[in-house]
Amino acid sequence: MICLLLTSLTGCLDDEDDFEDWRSNRNEEKSEHEGKTWQTVRYARPSIHWTFYRDFDECDPNNDSIVAYGEFFDCLNMDLMNDGEVKDGYNSLTSEFANQVFSMADLDMDGNLTSSEFDYIKNYPHFECELVPYGHCPGADLSFQDFSGMDLEGINLSYANLRYSDLSAANLNYADLTGANFNYADLGYADLDYADLKYAELYGANLTDANLTGANLTGTLLERATFQYANLTNADLAYTSAWSTGLSGADLTGADLTDAYLVGADLRYTNLTGANLNYANLYTADLDYADLTNADLTYADLTNADLTNAIVTDANFTNTYWKKTIWTDGVAYDKNQA
Repeated sequence: MICLLLTSLTGCLDDEDDFEDWRSNRNEEKSEHEGKTWQTVRYARPSIHWTFYRDFDECDPNNDSIVAYGEFFDCLNMDLMNDGEVKDGYNSLTSEFANQVFSMADLDMDGNLTSSEFDYIKNYPHFECELVPYGHCPGADLSFQDFSGMDLEGINLSYANLRYSDLSAANLNYADLTGANFNYADLGYADLDYADLKYAELYGANLTDANLTGANLTGTLLERATFQYANLTNADLAYTSAWSTGLSGADLTGADLTDAYLVGADLRYTNLTGANLNYANLYTADLDYADLTNADLTYADLTNADLTNAIVTDANFTNTYWKKTIWTDGVAYDKNQA
């Protein structure tokens, strides 16, 4: 009744209106740049069935015995289009893939490919795979294999298929794992210090007690993966999709979780000291006993989140959205209690 009486004077916002106003303000504050994710990168690459069969002369239209990057890019796109791999409007998406393939072949790094260098890629993806430290296995199909305990430090496994593979206790420090598929893989106790996992897929993967200090997981798919007790200190997890991901007991000190999708994530007893959770979606996330000391949650969505017994000393909850949010006292609130 009171709401109805006041409507003509001040208006009466219901819960949906409150949320839309909050979201509108949030989006205005956000950077115009949206980070790329595993999903956008997946569609920027050809399928695993595609092979590149082109002769050197076909990619050297001016017959000067070298293939410049521009010539290679045009040749690659023509091959992709002929094979139905590139659709209208998607040509620009192949540039990252072209850069990767060209760089691998350009051994003297002069920006041109000689005939011998071109031979290295003309039968892509059948590169010789070297499973050694700092070896090259980009795009390789290594699914269902056992690599447990292997020393693969610095290896290039970018865009490789490692689904269901066993990499437990493997050394992958400084490895290039960009866009790799680790769905349901076992990476328990693996070392991944400063590994590059951006745009990778780790759906349902096991990373219990894994070490990912300083690792780059920007835009990575982490849904239903297990990171229990993992070390993610100073890791970059911006724009990750971590729906129902198990992170209980993990160390995320100083981690960047900007705009991370943490809906339903298990963050119990997680150390988030100094973490950046700006714009993170923590809908229904469980943060019981989590340490959020000095964490920044500006514009985070805390709908139905549970922060019972969480440590929130000097944490920033500015412009967070609350709806049935359980605060540290175990009571649910619809307004910011920080």
